[in-house]
Amino acid sequence: MFAWYHDGIAHERGDENGLPDRPTARAGGWRRSHGPRRDRCLISAVTLAAAEPRDPLARAEQLHLWGEEALRRFAVEAAGSRDVERLWRLTEAHLTLHGASGVGTSKHTLRAYRRGLVELVGLWAGESLLRPSRDAGALYVQRLRAGDREPVLAYAEGARRGRRPKRGPLAPATIELRLAAARALYDALRWAGATEADPFHDV
Repeated sequence: MFAWYHDGIAHERGDENGLPDRPTARAGGWRRSHGPRRDRCLISAVTLAAAEPRDPLARAEQLHLWGEEALRRFAVEAAGSRDVERLWRLTEAHLTLHGASGVGTSKHTLRAYRRGLVELVGLWAGESLLRPSRDAGALYVQRLRAGDREPVLAYAEGARRGRRPKRGPLAPATIELRLAAARALYDALRWAGATEADPFHDV
């Protein structure tokens, strides 16, 4: 199979199973891919960091240019590996393209949503992001209200930098922000075609 390159991201085409274009880990021109498919990552965090534009709209356009199947693969792998960086990349792109404020979404809102995404992934250690259990959304909210956030607090204690989360129950306004972030994540996952789950719809 061969690969083409756009914005520093390599994409494969014409593989033996007829799969559509998808990212690979190198850049620099056409090349033949070798080795079993299971040994080739869909896209690496290093590749993303090296090719990532600074502007949110440009980052969203980069995902858009991959095409629907490559975007779905990216989202499925990000959720399956619980990769916060890639999940945020997906969420930010959806907010930029389809959010109420679009490119006008404030940096404060983006920071709050990212923090909420990190907290959700941390507290949902036992949940599948693509197939969450029936009451997973409601349980998440009740844990925030009860201050049951030890996995997030323990992670923050071990981190060398970054904002330290507060202990104890969260304020109602903060819980609403966490919910908005969780809904934004699932809006993005459904947009990418990775899942049909909507665990925070009635929460």
